[in-house]
Amino acid sequence: MCIAIPKKVIKVDNTSFTAIIIDNDEEIKIDIALLDKIKVGDYIVIQSGVAIQSMSEIEANEIFKVWNSAVDSTNDS
Repeated sequence: MCIAIPKKVIKVDNTSFTAIIIDNDEEIKIDIALLDKIKVGDYIVIQSGVAIQSMSEIEANEIFKVWNSAVDSTNDS
Protein backbone atom coordinates (compact mmCIF):
# COMPACT_ATOMS: atom_id res chain seq x y z
CA MET A 1 0.00 0.00 0.00
CA CYS A 2 1.22 3.49 -0.82
CA ILE A 3 0.30 6.54 1.24
CA ALA A 4 0.78 9.99 -0.25
CA ILE A 5 0.97 13.01 2.04
CA PRO A 6 0.26 16.42 0.48
CA LYS A 7 3.17 18.83 0.22
CA LYS A 8 3.01 22.62 0.02
CA VAL A 9 4.38 24.32 -3.10
CA ILE A 10 6.95 27.02 -2.28
CA LYS A 11 8.14 27.91 -5.80
CA VAL A 12 6.76 27.45 -9.33
CA ASP A 13 8.51 27.62 -12.69
CA ASN A 14 5.83 27.55 -15.38
CA THR A 15 8.37 27.56 -18.23
CA SER A 16 9.81 24.20 -17.12
CA PHE A 17 6.55 22.92 -15.59
CA THR A 18 8.21 22.33 -12.23
CA ALA A 19 7.56 23.28 -8.64
CA ILE A 20 9.62 23.16 -5.47
CA ILE A 21 8.29 21.58 -2.27
CA ILE A 22 9.91 21.03 1.12
CA ASP A 23 10.18 17.46 2.39
CA ASN A 24 12.17 16.69 5.53
CA ASP A 25 13.89 20.11 5.35
CA GLU A 26 15.01 19.44 1.77
CA GLU A 27 13.88 21.34 -1.33
CA ILE A 28 12.69 18.93 -4.02
CA LYS A 29 11.86 19.75 -7.64
CA ILE A 30 8.59 18.20 -8.81
CA ASP A 31 7.17 17.83 -12.31
CA ILE A 32 3.80 19.63 -12.44
CA ALA A 33 3.08 19.18 -16.17
CA LEU A 34 0.02 16.99 -15.51
CA LEU A 35 -1.75 19.68 -13.45
CA ASP A 36 -3.19 23.04 -14.42
CA LYS A 37 -2.40 26.36 -12.78
CA ILE A 38 -0.32 25.29 -9.79
CA LYS A 39 0.74 28.28 -7.69
CA VAL A 40 2.79 28.97 -4.58
CA GLY A 41 0.84 27.90 -1.51
CA ASP A 42 -1.07 25.09 -3.26
CA TYR A 43 -0.84 21.56 -1.89
CA ILE A 44 0.02 18.69 -4.22
CA VAL A 45 0.18 14.92 -4.00
CA ILE A 46 3.29 13.43 -5.59
CA GLN A 47 4.04 10.03 -7.05
CA SER A 48 7.59 9.28 -8.25
CA GLY A 49 8.47 12.97 -8.55
CA VAL A 50 5.33 13.90 -10.49
CA ALA A 51 2.44 15.92 -9.09
CA ILE A 52 -0.71 13.87 -9.65
CA GLN A 53 -3.29 15.89 -7.70
CA SER A 54 -3.72 19.35 -6.26
CA MET A 55 -5.92 20.28 -3.32
CA SER A 56 -6.88 23.14 -1.08
CA GLU A 57 -5.24 23.82 2.26
CA ILE A 58 -8.48 22.71 3.94
CA GLU A 59 -8.36 19.32 2.19
CA ALA A 60 -4.66 18.93 3.01
CA ASN A 61 -5.32 19.73 6.68
CA GLU A 62 -8.01 17.03 6.82
CA ILE A 63 -5.49 14.50 5.51
CA PHE A 64 -2.92 15.69 8.06
CA LYS A 65 -5.48 15.18 10.88
CA VAL A 66 -6.25 11.62 9.76
CA TRP A 67 -2.56 10.83 9.31
CA ASN A 68 -1.63 12.22 12.75
CA SER A 69 -4.49 10.30 14.36
CA ALA A 70 -3.30 7.06 12.74
CA VAL A 71 0.29 7.68 13.84
CA ASP A 72 -0.83 8.53 17.38
CA SER A 73 -2.93 5.38 17.66
CA THR A 74 -0.01 3.28 16.41
CA ASN A 75 2.30 4.84 18.99
CA ASP A 76 -0.23 4.12 21.77
CA SER A 77 -0.21 0.39 20.99
